[in-house]
Amino acid sequence: MRPVWQGWKANGLPAVAKYWRAFFDAEPGAEVAVKEEDGSVVLDVAVCPAIAHLRKHGREIVPEFCQHCYYVSDAAAEKAGLTVRVEGGAGSCVQTFRRREKTDAPQDLSAIRFNGDPNEPR
Repeated sequence: MRPVWQGWKANGLPAVAKYWRAFFDAEPGAEVAVKEEDGSVVLDVAVCPAIAHLRKHGREIVPEFCQHCYYVSDAAAEKAGLTVRVEGGAGSCVQTFRRREKTDAPQDLSAIRFNGDPNEPR
């Protein structure tokens, strides 16, 4: 992830939006809107390609699966002076990237839900 966070650090939130647009454009079956708004980049993931792939192939999805997006993205974001908050799960979530502040509360992991029910509201 070094080239990713270095690009984010050098070019800010527009680089975050550009990265995620390219990432999801390359993912078969992804339905994701990437919006730049109010000092943040918001990923509105309507169909997560990873969850869709696992379901299609009858694979087990562990309850913590959706938390990996937070941990991976926040580790990269931190290096760039940013943070991410994730809400939802079960194949549909909202991820918000913004400038990291000293007063930021930790991510509430209970906001990243996944009980295996694709109809669970985000």
